Amino acid sequence: MQKMTGQTADISAENAAKIKALFPACVDAQGNIDFPALKTTLGVPVDNDKDSAANYSFVWSGKEKGRAYALAPSSGTLRPDRSKSVDFDTTKNIYIEGDNLEVLKLLRGAYSNRVKMIYIDPPYNTGKDFVYNDDYSDSIESYKKLVGLVANDGTKLKTNADTAGRYHTNWLNMMFPRLLLARDLLSDDGAIFISIDDHEYANLRKICDEVFGENNFRNAIVTRRYDKNLNRQFMDKGLQSLNVGFEYIVVYSKTCEAKLCPVFRSVKNEERGEQGYWKGFWNAADRPTMRYEVLGVKPEEGQWKWQESVAREAVENYKLYKRDFAASMTLEDYWSMTGESKRFLRREKDGKGKNRGVEHWVPPSEGILRTSNWTDLLASRPCEVPFDSPKNPDVIQELCNLSGVQGNDVIIDFFSGSATTAEAVMRLNVEDSGMRRFIMVQLPEDLDIGLQSADSSAKEMIMSAIKFCDENTLSHPDYKGDLGFKVFTLDSSNVIPWNPDPSKLDLTMRNMEKNLVAGRENEDLLFEILLKKNVLLDVDIESFEVKTEENGAETKNTVYVAGGVLFVYLDQHIPGEVSSEILKLRDKLAPETDIQVVFRETGFCDVDKTNALAILEQGGVDGGQIWTL
Repeated sequence: MQKMTGQTADISAENAAKIKALFPACVDAQGNIDFPALKTTLGVPVDNDKDSAANYSFVWSGKEKGRAYALAPSSGTLRPDRSKSVDFDTTKNIYIEGDNLEVLKLLRGAYSNRVKMIYIDPPYNTGKDFVYNDDYSDSIESYKKLVGLVANDGTKLKTNADTAGRYHTNWLNMMFPRLLLARDLLSDDGAIFISIDDHEYANLRKICDEVFGENNFRNAIVTRRYDKNLNRQFMDKGLQSLNVGFEYIVVYSKTCEAKLCPVFRSVKNEERGEQGYWKGFWNAADRPTMRYEVLGVKPEEGQWKWQESVAREAVENYKLYKRDFAASMTLEDYWSMTGESKRFLRREKDGKGKNRGVEHWVPPSEGILRTSNWTDLLASRPCEVPFDSPKNPDVIQELCNLSGVQGNDVIIDFFSGSATTAEAVMRLNVEDSGMRRFIMVQLPEDLDIGLQSADSSAKEMIMSAIKFCDENTLSHPDYKGDLGFKVFTLDSSNVIPWNPDPSKLDLTMRNMEKNLVAGRENEDLLFEILLKKNVLLDVDIESFEVKTEENGAETKNTVYVAGGVLFVYLDQHIPGEVSSEILKLRDKLAPETDIQVVFRETGFCDVDKTNALAILEQGGVDGGQIWTL
């Protein structure tokens, strides 16, 4: 059997192993990568290194330390909290209290390439808000001190004053490793949306270009701020700058192939909602196959907007209207009478420009395709909760539509604040009977350092959203969706690392089992096993009672089955028949399925461990998939 540790996978080691598998000649016997050899293998001239100082790059103090930490294993876990949850056993939604840097590392194994959309509203670095001051050497211990679990005279959050010499550096060091981890979570068709203002907009673009790739930048959307008229008191003496009237939402995709979905804004109160209009038929895209003669015009460059057969049909449609119907009805009425599907093409005499008068008709519509100008929407909403400018759920719901989240897609917000993203996802699910799932991450409330957001208030906001959605299901009677959330808290691993020096053992943290932290429940162990075995936190978990007989007495034992493939036995004593009972349960639930089995380490003596392993292997379970905790 293999022994599970309290750490997540070593991503750096896994990457090195991948390089060795591809190019074994570039890795020496000790596992070190020969970078000159690797460059040569990839066709990169090694001599280019001498000119590296002249190459363009974006650097700051702490950048490489943050990159290294993002790749390092985590020694934390997420402990379930049923008392703060709603519908814990059935909901697929997750709310996590904890430092988002460490939480992202814990989620990486299970959620890598599985998240369709990420939205974050990080600190804007205005000189007054808080910026995480990460200690990469002992992140979990620093976090525990921060939330008051152990005595400490310091803190891990601080106001990032704009007079500080490391003002921009502090913010970059906060964002860079988190974005590196966020990219790992995104699916290939996924996208990340980041709210920001002009304080760090330029730096955010630079680090996102590096993390996601400059070619994967999609847009910088703008939303409107409330008018505050702060400059009125100074206007007699002249203004240094204008009041800021908008905020950005920076959009990056995971890959170049990922696409955004078309979204429309309402124009019910505008003329276009009532009437159609004529628009030039030419555009600048250069497709020679779309340059053909129509209505006596053939463009020499650019292209027509429709393929030739569609354009010629549209010409005939308009001729028919003009001949037989124009005297008795408008084009809008004719379009409506004929099923609202016909296209129309005409040419205005003496037309100029690239289209030389060739125009196509744009029919009436309740909405028009959105551009990057979203100033019809307010960035924030007024709200009587302890949050600084809580985001507008209408904006985030529109972003969900833009990203194309549907079905049971996962949406993550790891600066969740007032949990507006959770509200937006729930509302969207009610509207279209979807089953989208959210993961919110937020530092807990009891920080006592003037933090501008609080997890308990956020959960109250989610409860309000649940109430709103529950009331609105009356107009959506078929909705049987998810209006709950599981709460988890970040903590150190349930497994105590082995330390061969007895003088350094913290005996107060050990129980009689020697390797597990005292006071942890079986459910704590179960969810750590899920994380470390790369199983989603919202997986369906069933518990089964299996009966065994030992020394003439019958015993009842519990086996947890996660997703039908992970079998976990956590009782402190392991009867010899348990392995056979697990095989019977496997054959009943998931016959001919490859499964993994995890036992509690201290439940075995050496002989029992050997027997259990032999029974499972004879039953078709790969020995490499049998573990102890």
